[in-house]
Amino acid sequence: MSKQKKKTPAFSKQIEKKNYNYTSLLIVVILTGIFIYLCYARPHIQDDSYITFRYVKNFINGDGLTFNPGEHVEGFSSLLWVLILSLTTLLGSEIVSTAQLLGVLFGAAVIILLLPLSKLIFKKLNNNDEGVNPAFLVGSSFMIAFNGAFQYWAISGMETTLFVLLITAALYFYLSQKNSKQFFLSSFLFMMSSLARPETNLIFAIILFHLLIISTKVETGKSVVKKIFSKKNIVFFAIYLIPNLLYLIFRLFYYGYPLPNTFYAKTGSSIEYFTTGIDYTIDFMKTYMLWGLIYLAPAYLMFKKKLKDKMLLLFIITLCYTVYVILVGGDVLPIYRFFLPVMPILFLIFTVVIFLIFNSTQKNGSSIIKIYMPMLIFIAVVSFNYYMPKDKIEKFAFFEDNLVAKMSSTGSWLHDYQNYHSKNLTVAASTIGALSYYCNATVIDMLGLTDETVAHDPKPIDEISESAAGWKERKYNADYILSREPDFIYFSTGIKPSAFAERALFAKEKFLNEYYPFYFEAIHGYTETIYKRKDDPPNENNYVRFGANPKFNLKYIDLYVRSINLKMNSDKYDELTMLCEQMIAIGPVNFSEPYRMLATIYANQRKDYLALEYITKLIELNPYDVIAHQALFKYYAANNNLEKAKIHYDAMLKLNPEYLSTSMYRQ
Repeated sequence: MSKQKKKTPAFSKQIEKKNYNYTSLLIVVILTGIFIYLCYARPHIQDDSYITFRYVKNFINGDGLTFNPGEHVEGFSSLLWVLILSLTTLLGSEIVSTAQLLGVLFGAAVIILLLPLSKLIFKKLNNNDEGVNPAFLVGSSFMIAFNGAFQYWAISGMETTLFVLLITAALYFYLSQKNSKQFFLSSFLFMMSSLARPETNLIFAIILFHLLIISTKVETGKSVVKKIFSKKNIVFFAIYLIPNLLYLIFRLFYYGYPLPNTFYAKTGSSIEYFTTGIDYTIDFMKTYMLWGLIYLAPAYLMFKKKLKDKMLLLFIITLCYTVYVILVGGDVLPIYRFFLPVMPILFLIFTVVIFLIFNSTQKNGSSIIKIYMPMLIFIAVVSFNYYMPKDKIEKFAFFEDNLVAKMSSTGSWLHDYQNYHSKNLTVAASTIGALSYYCNATVIDMLGLTDETVAHDPKPIDEISESAAGWKERKYNADYILSREPDFIYFSTGIKPSAFAERALFAKEKFLNEYYPFYFEAIHGYTETIYKRKDDPPNENNYVRFGANPKFNLKYIDLYVRSINLKMNSDKYDELTMLCEQMIAIGPVNFSEPYRMLATIYANQRKDYLALEYITKLIELNPYDVIAHQALFKYYAANNNLEKAKIHYDAMLKLNPEYLSTSMYRQ
């Protein structure tokens, strides 16, 4: 009977452990289903994902890993993502929906993987995971599943969740190390992750340093050198190094540079990048880290002297990664994409801290507090992290969908224009994703992501770079863009130059002399603007120099942007008039936009004689202004001067035949 009594508690513990395991697994499965539902409840596709799609299209068409066939520029950050999508496309799947589906599935896999990783951590921390409240085991999965940023990037069509999954899986097998297979598998996963995103190199460097330190603490009797350079360590390093070394050699020979072109285009060493990185990090801390409290959770572990070796490693990874994000200036894309790889780690550390706080009070604390208070804490954190940025995330998703729709339609219009005119177009643009994928033309990226010259040889202009443009992409080379003589130059905001690269064009005589606004209807009912190169560019006799205005000053560009932002608001007419007069005073003499704005103001105020005066002056300065021709055509037609009306109609027909069929003209 005594033996029977001794076995009963052990059997009860085994039953309790199984119940906890089943409960934890069931919760994670439910969380995974909720995550997938939330992703597809507000789906969107990121415009940048189409850059990868264009590489995939060219690759499977036999044009190599190129953005523009014949131009070897590594304008993607994830070779692995390109290869995966190339394979699925060759198998017959539609690339956009497949990229979104895979992103969501990889995100779901992260949520599931956090369960065994949590069990591993708590087993190391608590000597076993028996009787651990399931709330702790699923806490990090819970926080990730309801994280809006994670959902946003999972459905975006980009490689983000693939990268997060590979990093999380690699860390899991590295921390477990039950046998050599798992140890080497972690190295293989790190290697695969490096093909998904180059930031893996930083994380693996930390892992390697950690491995070398712990190697010196084992196998007493051997020299430090022999411990470090053991066969096991060499194989671990070789699994990662050899494929990366081969890829580096391929990069150098095929592309000419050791890192992706996107790295050179997006990063810099100026104080602006550091400041932007700090702002990006602070915003992330406020939104998802409870103003930094979650991020500083390991401080509690150090205070309690509970910071185990593996927990310290995880914290160092998050710390070094954060410094990297700051130094590169954060991300040019919204919603904290750069922090997602370490977000599961941060949430896992936070669950450990909560566990230790309640575990230390378990002797005196009631079972109700010990069981239910952690659940309430996790629910509170998840609710705060989900609802606080919810509106902002939905706004960005809405704007991104509209941007992609606009860019897709413009790309399709350019494709049709190219076919109709039997001409291979060259198009320069600052937002190149969906536009480039659908237009099938040569596309010059004015921000340099897919252009070697802009990324490696930017030509900043002080008056432009010092302006408050609001864009994080600070590299541009307007002289180079114009030297390519693109047929069209397209701004993401229509006629208004918003990016630094767009504003810089207005600092060049060549742009104002050789390009004019061209109107078309890519989406029914919506008139879009693109800058078209003149069929007969001016020669030396009629080429207008900036020096023609002795008061010329590049500040006219900021005045122009400010005037467009006022949006012809009748309450702002006085301010707009003042801005136009200032532009006329210091701007190029052939810059006609202030005259058009003044003519519109006076027309709206029923001062027709002044409106006619400024429109006439506008045509004298810029005979390529189609809207001015339209105004004069209507004026002369209304006054039965059909001869002059026909002159302006013919001008519209010659300069911009598409304009005659747009909704703007029909109105």
